[in-house]
Amino acid sequence: MIRSPAPRALGWLLLLAALLYVGARRIGPAPPLGHLLDPANGIWAVATTAELPRERTLALPGMSDRVQVLIDDRGVPHVFASNSEDLLRALGYVVARDRLFQMEMRWRTAAGRLSELVGERALGFDRRLRGLGLAWSAERQFAATDSSSATYRDIQAYAAGINAYIDGLRWRDLPFEYHLLGARPSRWEPVNSLYLLKLMGWDLSFGTSSDLRRLRAQARVGREATDALFPVNSPIQQPVQPNGQREPRYAFAEIPPPAGPDRRAARTARSLELALGSAGGGGDESEREPLGSNN
Repeated sequence: MIRSPAPRALGWLLLLAALLYVGARRIGPAPPLGHLLDPANGIWAVATTAELPRERTLALPGMSDRVQVLIDDRGVPHVFASNSEDLLRALGYVVARDRLFQMEMRWRTAAGRLSELVGERALGFDRRLRGLGLAWSAERQFAATDSSSATYRDIQAYAAGINAYIDGLRWRDLPFEYHLLGARPSRWEPVNSLYLLKLMGWDLSFGTSSDLRRLRAQARVGREATDALFPVNSPIQQPVQPNGQREPRYAFAEIPPPAGPDRRAARTARSLELALGSAGGGGDESEREPLGSNN
C-alpha cells in the first residue's frame, strides 16, 4: 500500500507557518524571536561592531574645523578640538557610541517617560519621578536659556553629535538592549542633557534615608538637638586628601537637651514619604549608608 505524501507535507507547511507567525510576533515582553535571532541583523550582528577600527575618518554635520579623537589602550577617548562646539559635537558622538542605551534610560528616568520604551510596567515609576518635578524644572530652565549664549550653542552641539551617531546606525548596529526591546533609539533633544543634570543633582544632593531620618528626629527632639546628633559636617571626619595630621580627632561638644516636638518637621517628613513612595527608598533605618563614588 502506497501512502500519499500530501498529509505529511501539509503538516510541515503548517509547522513552518506557525514558526514564522511566532517568530514575527512578541511573546509577552519578549521581542519577536525571528528579528532577535536573525543572523544578519539580530543580536548575533552586535559582535561585529564590538571592535573599533584602528583608524577612521568621519565628516560630522556642523563641524567648523578638524577634530581628533584618540582612544587609548583602555578604550578611553581623548578629544582634541580648537573650539568648544566642535569638541562637544565630537564628544556627543563618542559618548553615544559607548553609552547610547544608558543615556536613553537615564533621560527617560528623569523625564518620567520610561514606560514609552519598556511598556506599561513602568507607569507607576514614571508617575513617581514626574512627581519630583525634575523634568518640569529642566524644561523651564532650558526654555529660559538665552539662545545666543555659549551654553545654548554647546548643548545644541552635543545633541547634534549624539544624533549624528544615531543617524548612522543600521538595525544590526544597535546596542544589544534595543534588540531585546525591539526598539530603536529616540532622537536626542537638547533638553535631554538638562534631564541628566537634574537627575544627577537629585542623586548627589538628596539622600532619602539620611534626610528622612533627620526630619523624623527633628520632629521628636527639635532642630538643635538633631543638628548635634546628625551633624552635616562631622568634626572628626578625615579628608580624602591627606593633611599631615596623624593623631585621632575627638568631638567633645555637649549635646543640647531635647526640645519639644517639631510639628513642621513631622509634616515635611510625611509629605516627603508620600511624594517619594518607593522611588526614594522610604528611609529604612537598616539601609547601609553610601560611602561615595569618587572617594
